[in-house]
Amino acid sequence: PVLPYLVLLNSRSVNVATFHAFRASSPWYTAFKPYMTFMMSRLDARIAVSEPARDFVSQYFHGPYDIVPNGIDVHRFRDVEPFPWAGDGVPRILFVGRYNEPRKGFKYLLRAMPSIQQQFPDARLVVVGGGKPDRFDGLMERYGVRNVDFVGLITPEELPRYYASCDLFCAPSISGESFGIVLLEAMASGRPVVAGDIPGYRSVMTNGKEGLLAPPKDPHALALAIVRLLADAPMRNRLAAAGQETASHYAWPQIASRVLDVYDQALRNSAAPRLTGALG
Repeated sequence: PVLPYLVLLNSRSVNVATFHAFRASSPWYTAFKPYMTFMMSRLDARIAVSEPARDFVSQYFHGPYDIVPNGIDVHRFRDVEPFPWAGDGVPRILFVGRYNEPRKGFKYLLRAMPSIQQQFPDARLVVVGGGKPDRFDGLMERYGVRNVDFVGLITPEELPRYYASCDLFCAPSISGESFGIVLLEAMASGRPVVAGDIPGYRSVMTNGKEGLLAPPKDPHALALAIVRLLADAPMRNRLAAAGQETASHYAWPQIASRVLDVYDQALRNSAAPRLTGALG
């Protein structure tokens, strides 16, 4: 995290910073606010990837922020061939992420599985990402959790196939998300989403439009939302179609154009000396 500040300290160019973080508070910002306020004064423009990200950083550093979301390669997730096992009729729920991190809310999804399996006994949870499955052995034994496939880390080429091979995507995060790239990936793949009802995710999806939002830390609510989608194929199709439309607005060509607009405006507004050709 020191590198951006060293760059700002020595930069003779026009400077644009992008803010991604979101959390309740930041001891780092509080402790180093005087020093960082000086660094912020060297910025010619500020981008926040979402309204929650803007609201978080502006608590400490006031000023104008352009909201430009993250982008995804939409075409990478379209018309992807599923894995052969996807045609066996088993309902599958996909989780993607670092499931060891408490903020991802993975344990609440595990606890939801027995309730889901009361309605869909063969339902399976497919877990993609880094972590230690044995950390959840006690929880799974306590709640009788079964049919969980820990895939581990995969290649970027494999990821779209996992989205294409599952019936829905679940991101049960409880906090700390400024955005929802995995939600957009699922939407671009034509999969409905069940997600934690947190600010970062609400900035990407609307409850009942591209998927369903459930209260954080509530396994029962997660299970109800997932069962509702698994039981209603027309609803899944409707949400999936809306999700693909939403994801199309985050395609990189559109997002990159908006980023360049911010840089162009910064160039026009700045009176700071800069190196010839520094920004292209």
